[in-house]
Amino acid sequence: MSGFVRLILLCLVLLGSGASASACTLAFASGFQVPEGRIAGLELTLRHGAVTSVKDVPIGWRLVIDNDPSWNMTVSGQAIVGAAFLPPATVPALSFMIVPEPGHACSAPVAPDSLKLKLRIYRADKLRDVVVPASSLVLTE
Repeated sequence: MSGFVRLILLCLVLLGSGASASACTLAFASGFQVPEGRIAGLELTLRHGAVTSVKDVPIGWRLVIDNDPSWNMTVSGQAIVGAAFLPPATVPALSFMIVPEPGHACSAPVAPDSLKLKLRIYRADKLRDVVVPASSLVLTE
């Protein structure tokens, strides 16, 4: 099944379920400390939810949202050029609007093993992946 057909089916499911009324926002917790270096990329995987929008997408970044019809979703993004790598202070501004899977509450996507955020950090001419602890993220209705 093509990605376009899956997207249309997902939109129909969201419209039919009334999910827009229970949208949640996933953001960094206050006081979140970004590891030393600049952010070159990110990957968010989530079960029991779909991303409907991303707030404050940085200029010079490319994001791909894969809202799989099975309610297992991935958002991946990276800076297009090195000059677009993010300084640590700008990362906490990113947030994701999420609709939970029908029959699940807003807390379902952050249940253990349902959420993973990985940041790609650039420092001293090296890239490394850092997994952000779930405790560094908050989900609000």
